Amino acid sequence: MRRRSIALLVLAAGLGSATAAPSPDEPGRFAFDAAPDRFRADALLDLRSLNEERAGGKGYVRTTPDGDFVRGDGKPLRFWAVNSFVGQAKTAERRPLWPWDPPDLARHARFLAKRGVNLVRLHAQLSPDPKTKPLPSLEDVNETEREWIWRAVAAYRKEGIYVAISPYWANALSPVPAWGLGTGNGHALLFLEPRLQAAYRAWWKALLVPKNPHTGLPLSKDPGVAFLQLQNEDSLLFWTLNGVEGAPRRRLGERFGAWASQRYGSAAKAVAAWHGDRLPADDVPAGVLDVHNLWHLTTEGRGGDPVRLADETRFLGETMRGFFADTVRFLREDLGCQALVNAGNWRTADEARLLDVERWAYGAGDVVAVNRYFPGVHLGETRGWAIVDGNRFTSPSALRTATFDLPVFVRQVKGMPTVVTEASWPLPNACAVEGPFLVAAYASLAGVDGFCWFATDVEGFSPPRSANGFFPSQAKWEIASPDVLGGFPAAALAFRRGDIARADAAVLEQRPLADLWARVPAALPEGAAYDPNRDRGDRAAARGASPVDPRAFLVGPVLVEPGAGRADVDATDVRRLVDAEGRVVSRTKELTFDAKRGACTIDTPRTQGVVAFFHGTEAFPLAATRVRCGNTQAAVLVTSLDGEPLATSRRVLVQVTTPARPTGWREVAEELRPDKGAPEPGARVESFGRAPWQVERVDLDLVVRNPRLTRARALDANGEATGTVRTVRKDGTLALRFPEDALYVVLDDGS
Repeated sequence: MRRRSIALLVLAAGLGSATAAPSPDEPGRFAFDAAPDRFRADALLDLRSLNEERAGGKGYVRTTPDGDFVRGDGKPLRFWAVNSFVGQAKTAERRPLWPWDPPDLARHARFLAKRGVNLVRLHAQLSPDPKTKPLPSLEDVNETEREWIWRAVAAYRKEGIYVAISPYWANALSPVPAWGLGTGNGHALLFLEPRLQAAYRAWWKALLVPKNPHTGLPLSKDPGVAFLQLQNEDSLLFWTLNGVEGAPRRRLGERFGAWASQRYGSAAKAVAAWHGDRLPADDVPAGVLDVHNLWHLTTEGRGGDPVRLADETRFLGETMRGFFADTVRFLREDLGCQALVNAGNWRTADEARLLDVERWAYGAGDVVAVNRYFPGVHLGETRGWAIVDGNRFTSPSALRTATFDLPVFVRQVKGMPTVVTEASWPLPNACAVEGPFLVAAYASLAGVDGFCWFATDVEGFSPPRSANGFFPSQAKWEIASPDVLGGFPAAALAFRRGDIARADAAVLEQRPLADLWARVPAALPEGAAYDPNRDRGDRAAARGASPVDPRAFLVGPVLVEPGAGRADVDATDVRRLVDAEGRVVSRTKELTFDAKRGACTIDTPRTQGVVAFFHGTEAFPLAATRVRCGNTQAAVLVTSLDGEPLATSRRVLVQVTTPARPTGWREVAEELRPDKGAPEPGARVESFGRAPWQVERVDLDLVVRNPRLTRARALDANGEATGTVRTVRKDGTLALRFPEDALYVVLDDGS
């Protein structure tokens, strides 16, 4: 990295490193090994006061007609959140390649609150463990998981952190023959099998009704529970439906046959209405009608009578919505639970044709959710969970090559809050530093109400470490690193405080139910997410052409009304918001996206900044700040800590994050051919490295136009002052060179 300096701007003598380094710095980087947070009262950066004294202390989280969250006292509420497994049984196990002590749940809650987190998603599995001896009955709850949820709710509640509870994932069901759920995968069965549904309700009752021994309050009566998620990553509209076999498949046919008979008078009359279209598994005399392979409902599908396919789509959508509605009634009326409910968070076999059916089904609840990870190719046998030598990968950036796959670019259901319940820039992608900045910017612009980073299972910052504690590797699903978690405070503050305004809708699409059943493509589909553990191939399917310019996501919210009375698309002419240099400017004029330059800026009264691939000499002038950065890529956020505009604030946070890699990480350029397609630049891992993180040294000059600011102090990773940074005051401005081995600097008026 080329180093530049400005003679007037130098660090004050004796400024210490932001973190203690247990191993030598690598060239151009500094070793990051943050000490455990002492939670000192004199820390200059601590966002705990943003949270309520106790989560739910003002009452239950509620929704507004506009589709936002509010606290019990009516104050607007957005969630900057994480998925955390701290306190779960597996995180307490001593494993040979996990060299730290079991994390402390109470300290972890305080650590998260200090960095702006106000919700934790608890992703658990309440179904019984079939490995338990003797074999439990299907109705038995997993008591270990329940105890973790109870303890976690209590710990987070004390730090003003709400919880979302996700207690069921079909992937982890592990059915055994004695439970009578049939053969094949466990997916889709929750919508179809009465025996599983009865057990599922028993698990909810066992979780919500007994008194939580750690709070003295049943979860059904605890306003610290923000929302319940009925199930994770499962759907009748995803490819896994094709794996339903045997007796469950027959019961699916019986249900569809009964549905069709009610619609047409009999199964035979239904087949007649379908112009004689029959499937091999149809048993018309018995009233059994199978459904097509899901491929027939997609863009690529061929064959099948259009009327039958529309009826199958409607049946699958209504079956899901009916299950969700029955479960919501059970939770509310039978268990007396007042928390909000999210039905699901999954995707479909064809986002353009089926996603609005999926989201319509979620309308039985209160909240829409989605799991969406930023894409990147990762090739190798362990690609779903671990990074090892020999893996090959790409590092796409939302600033350049995959703009419209940003996880917050969601087709939101008008009038319902939207939460991204799992998301990250999974390793080995090297561009994760852009994540917190872009999420804060465009989630705010779109009015996305919550974002849950996935995931952490350590108390504070995580060192590079084995994926499971046994296998020599590097963890893939990790967000507690300095380039991601280090970017939380300023991003969380700006997002939660509403510094970046929500725009009026860029697209509003009205979708009659008949169009949903006919699978008429959406005018502007979401980008297809990709899961290496669930999808064939190396990457998500291409978006394909759409009649609405996908840059609309950069302009404002994209809203849909599934079930509207008439079909209509009201879309902003994005071309009017593209400036002479090709930059896309949001409707609010606060965000500017420059794909050619690989840069995005935020320019609001209280928060300003830039995330970009920098070129050293270029500067980014904003309303009250001027940034000049020489890093390859970096995220710079300047935000007011006292709530005043940056031009008059007396306390300002400057946050700079740069890319991080494990010590000893080595990669070599290598051409990849994902899905045997066209070649593209990539890399091969020669060494996955070890602890600690090595963070690219900061090369940043900053000017803030504010006559009140007189002092700059560098902070360590825990927000404690480490020394003074020399500044230059001139004509109502404060100029400084940012410390090369810090994440944060606080500017103030010296008082």
